[in-house]
Amino acid sequence: METILFKDEHLLIGNFGHFAVVLAFVAALISAFSYALSVNRNVSSLKELGKWMFFIHAISVVMIFFSLFYIIHSHYFEYQYAFQHSSTELPVYYMISCFWEGQEGSFLLWMFWHAVLGVILIFKSKSWQAPVMTVIALAQVILGSMLLGFQIGDFKIGSSPFELMREHNPEALLIPVLSTIEAKANYLQIFKDGNGLNPLLQNYWMVIHPPTLFLGFAATIVPFAFAFAGLWTKRLKEWIVPALPWALVAVMVLGTGIIMGGYWAYESLNFGGYWAWDPVENASLMPWLLMITATHMLVINKSTGKYPVLTLLLTIFSFFMVLYATFLTRSGVLGNASVHSFTDLGLSGQLLLLLFFFIFLTFALSFKSKLSAYIYFFLGFIPIMVISLFKFDIDSIAISWFGTAIFLVATVWFVKNLFKLFGTNIETDKLYSREFWMFVGSMVLLLSGFQIIIMTSIPVFNKLFGGSKASAGPDYYNQIQLWFAMVIVLLTAIGQYFKYKQSDFKKVLESISNSLLIAIILSVGAVFLFKIWELKYLFFLIASIYAVVANLHYLITVLKSKVKIAGGSIAHTGFGLMMIGILVSSVNKKVISVNNTGTGYFSETNAQGMVDEVAKTNNKENLLLVKDKTVLFTNKTLRATFNAVTEEKPNKYFSVKYEVLDEKGQVKDEFTLKPNSQNNPKMGLISNPDTRHFLTRDIFTHITYESSMEDKTEKEFENFRTDTVQIGQSFPTGDGNRQLTLTKINIIEAPEQGNRLHLQAEVIVNTMGDTFIARPEFISEEKIRFKESVINKAGVLVVFDRVITDPNDPKNMLFIITSGTRRPILDYIILKAIEFPYINLLWLGTFVLIFGFTLSIIQRFKEFNKREAKNI
Repeated sequence: METILFKDEHLLIGNFGHFAVVLAFVAALISAFSYALSVNRNVSSLKELGKWMFFIHAISVVMIFFSLFYIIHSHYFEYQYAFQHSSTELPVYYMISCFWEGQEGSFLLWMFWHAVLGVILIFKSKSWQAPVMTVIALAQVILGSMLLGFQIGDFKIGSSPFELMREHNPEALLIPVLSTIEAKANYLQIFKDGNGLNPLLQNYWMVIHPPTLFLGFAATIVPFAFAFAGLWTKRLKEWIVPALPWALVAVMVLGTGIIMGGYWAYESLNFGGYWAWDPVENASLMPWLLMITATHMLVINKSTGKYPVLTLLLTIFSFFMVLYATFLTRSGVLGNASVHSFTDLGLSGQLLLLLFFFIFLTFALSFKSKLSAYIYFFLGFIPIMVISLFKFDIDSIAISWFGTAIFLVATVWFVKNLFKLFGTNIETDKLYSREFWMFVGSMVLLLSGFQIIIMTSIPVFNKLFGGSKASAGPDYYNQIQLWFAMVIVLLTAIGQYFKYKQSDFKKVLESISNSLLIAIILSVGAVFLFKIWELKYLFFLIASIYAVVANLHYLITVLKSKVKIAGGSIAHTGFGLMMIGILVSSVNKKVISVNNTGTGYFSETNAQGMVDEVAKTNNKENLLLVKDKTVLFTNKTLRATFNAVTEEKPNKYFSVKYEVLDEKGQVKDEFTLKPNSQNNPKMGLISNPDTRHFLTRDIFTHITYESSMEDKTEKEFENFRTDTVQIGQSFPTGDGNRQLTLTKINIIEAPEQGNRLHLQAEVIVNTMGDTFIARPEFISEEKIRFKESVINKAGVLVVFDRVITDPNDPKNMLFIITSGTRRPILDYIILKAIEFPYINLLWLGTFVLIFGFTLSIIQRFKEFNKREAKNI
């Protein structure tokens, strides 16, 4: 057996990082046990131990971060994570993005935010510290296990970001160039650079969007922890007040992360929109919808004491949904359904374990007897743990049904126990109370989320039960969610006018009528301004305008413009503006790069000989711009010129000058967009668009194809065609994409000057909006010779074959012209341009929404601090 001493490896930083992972795991484990033991025993030393061990854990997480960034920044490609996700060409800010491109990095980011939240809660949770921090520390134990990377036989715990490439992939040392021991020892001389960051992710949004989204995911554990603590300590009412502000934090931050993703898709990806209903996009939306539903129920419960069981269920299942979404995106189950999903690193069993551990641990708290709780937990959790970790046939239909049955029975039992524990019955509300309409709105939100969860989970159902149902497309989601959104915006408008428990119906009706009248007047103008005529969209527009008007009316007339206490009304106003922006920009979105030239740029037949509908659409919605040639768009109000290309490796930036024309065709505005692309050898053309923002519209441009992608070698001409024509007659080339016109015959040498006839034809070539002149020649002497004319920029060959007499009129002459075609050799781009009208209403609405949430969070934290100060 050969012994190899590998050279130039930097093992110290990797060992330091791995030590930090182990330390973080152990410290979190001790912290969780210490805090858990201190809950019922009320031993201050145990609580202190738990606190200091969590501090050690938090410092360890920072150490992991430092180690991994040092490896990436220093280009230590002996480490698999650096080799897989980084390269020497990446700037520093993209090196930061490398942290969370991989699964291990995303788990590390999640751990980091949990650590930050845990430290805050140690100082702020006060009487709730021990049970709440038990939950946080337990979550860190399980997340920390995802980074351990321990292998015992076929049993693997986690995947370490500090694993060496030669350990992760031993085959890397078996390539022929490393055939000797000395060559293997110097293997890093071969692997001098890494794979680099995915080109689609080389964007500044990659630096800020994932951390925000993961902070939102992490924040959902805090209201869950208070709900868990309330069940554990039997403080069944008190947990509502501290949980509410944290629920608002989770909703605001997660919502901000989702909005960032939408803006990233709109600004920097070529979706042509901001939301594609991709399963991974939905995976972030699902817990947000549940959490915002839970938040409204928390508000109801705080104000009236009603719906304690439903409030608790929604709060804990919001966190469970985060865990489920993590399983969806990181188990590989969505590999064929989403372009965003991660591949499976063999952690799907641990991900299931994380999900079901918290589910059954929470369910066990609903039992009054500790013995019953232990039996319930182990009978429910152990079978699923064995299935998850020991890799039994997960695809087996029998096992799938068995696991599903365990979960459903456990859930029903849990709900039944909660009703016993709270001692409540099914309650009814008065029609004229605020809680009734808030409850109705919450249920609509819940149904909306449930529909998304079911349709997004189709790949999971297929895998579990052997199905083959296709995932739903964007049109299906849009059709269903439109009606949910319409009801929700209406309820945000009318619900606030009611008071809790009982309202004066006449006053409520008067307020609703006044705001509705204003909304209808504004809607009449909006219909003509936005050109919304279809009935369902018309109703949605009126409902959304009403939501904005009613909430502003409430803010002014009822709250007397006291902004500090108007967080809810301001957030609802922002939501209404968002809905107007989404509706108008989506319904009236139009492609302005309409191709009416008759020229097709993409083959409309796929490899199987079937019609390619995508290619047909692309041929209709893309324009070819030859360098320095101006093209007028079909709307007659815009023209574009492709001016220049600049290269900043690995990207190319294409300068496109746009001119906005008035009714007389005069230039009234001009601007330059610089969409960029990267011709990636693995992924093909990766395009990043550029957008011009106007007050009432955006013009969005991205590159579909660019000339450097084609084979520049001169190919043989084809599609030959021979035509007999008169001077002034036009005729097409064999492929039908160019138009030729014989305009003139020049006599260079006449027969009377000798036996030689030398003629030159002038043929105008029209192609893709451009014009060229071909001058083929016909020479007759002892032998007939031809001088063909080749126009490379048009991809046309013209041959002047001969001259004949017109049989119908001997005084006239006819000319025989042969033409052939090939792909033009020129600098050009094929681009798509889309106009989004009034999309700024969407972005304005998001800012207003976030501002409203911020005000509500501040108000709720003040309430919590006052209650804690009074020991309430």
